[in-house]
Amino acid sequence: MEFFDLDTPTILIIGIVILSVLLLGTIIVAVIYSGLLYNIQVRTGTPPIKNFKGVYKFGRGPYSDSGAIFSDVVSISPKSKTFGVYYDDPKAVESKDLRWAVGCVTAEGKDSPDDDLVKSFTDKGFKEISFPAVANVVKTEFPYRSPLSIFIGVFRVYPQLSAFVKERSLCAHPMIEIYSNDTIHYMSPLCMQDDFYVPEASSEFSEILNHSSDEDTNSAVDSVCSDAPSEGAQSELISNSTEDGLAEGLKQRVRAKSEKPKVDPSIVAARHAAMKENTPNI
Repeated sequence: MEFFDLDTPTILIIGIVILSVLLLGTIIVAVIYSGLLYNIQVRTGTPPIKNFKGVYKFGRGPYSDSGAIFSDVVSISPKSKTFGVYYDDPKAVESKDLRWAVGCVTAEGKDSPDDDLVKSFTDKGFKEISFPAVANVVKTEFPYRSPLSIFIGVFRVYPQLSAFVKERSLCAHPMIEIYSNDTIHYMSPLCMQDDFYVPEASSEFSEILNHSSDEDTNSAVDSVCSDAPSEGAQSELISNSTEDGLAEGLKQRVRAKSEKPKVDPSIVAARHAAMKENTPNI
């Protein structure tokens, strides 16, 4: 029986099946390309970015609200690295109390920020901030090949980060995401954590530190922050010193509010929309 001898409903059904197969194949290829099978390697070591200066806006509420700030950042400086700092675990803190800061990297290392760039942000209500270089962080990265990479990264990366921290009894917080042209960097400091709390978010954390200043805690923190010969050696050093030396009271109180923040998946859609609308050729 020739194709043209088929009746119209049959031809339509065959066409729908072919289109469905092609669409499914396209989706599978796009998802794989965006990082579905990417080998995620969580480890400890030096951070993916040196000390850096930036501008930010602080927010308190659902993480999805940060999408509007990402939109502002990208509209002002589409080519700059963007960052998000997430201070609380949505499973432990009510959404209305979640703390976050979103902004733009204006200078790295010894470089000085461009005054005009900074002014373009501060005129919009952004504030300036400096984050230090630290010796040790929990870190990983994920390819930023398409907007789908953001979705896939959230659902694949955060469970592995959480498991890594829990298995080694590490005190790692807050969670920081840095978006460059082709890579999403995830990192969580293992020392000097209070220096990553913007002023609006830092008062409670500073109070915890002020009540936990015994010599053993200070000694252990210094050990965690000290330079190590290799990333593998750093992993063992951090795990042992944190477990054996850090005051359990400090660890528990910090974790209750700040450890292992997980990004609410709804933030992904908001961030995706902001970047897709304002950034060409992402």
